Amino acid sequence: MPERRRSLGWVTAVVALIGTCLSAGPGKVKGMDDLKIVCEPVAGVEDPGGDKDGTLRLKDGTTCALGRKDPRFAVWIRLIKAAEMRGMPVYLECEAGQAKTVLPAAARVIESVDPDAKDGRLKVVIFMSPSPHFLDTARSNFDELRQFLLKAAQDKEKKPVLLVVEPKEMEILDARPVPEGLKPTVI
Repeated sequence: MPERRRSLGWVTAVVALIGTCLSAGPGKVKGMDDLKIVCEPVAGVEDPGGDKDGTLRLKDGTTCALGRKDPRFAVWIRLIKAAEMRGMPVYLECEAGQAKTVLPAAARVIESVDPDAKDGRLKVVIFMSPSPHFLDTARSNFDELRQFLLKAAQDKEKKPVLLVVEPKEMEILDARPVPEGLKPTVI
């Protein structure tokens, strides 16, 4: 099993940040041509202060405005700065150059993936998580995510993966291997 360092203060802070980053159904983007969805490490974030919007730059070159009037603005800035310090990716939904959703990626261990979906949801069990997580079968990347999570669940070493979870519904929006050299705390 991977080393599991636990810091109640850090975990509590992450849970609080995730809980305040609720959005209305991320990932449901069929037919929305201006919506760009990426999950990449942070290259930089700017908060000019005053009434001006902030700016998020990701390492893949994506740039998106962070609307100061959005009630999630302050949380997004803290979340993005924390991700940048740790070298972690953030999940971004950017429509017409404006951020609609910003969520953190977290290192998690996948315990199991149900063999079949029920009612459009495929259940995923995450180590030490009391909440039921799922993949939505309507997502355009469902098959890719399912295969990746099945492989992670079958990994005898139980290596962690980076997950992005929509905090209200517990839908898994993104899953990827932990990049080489990155040593995130597994929660």
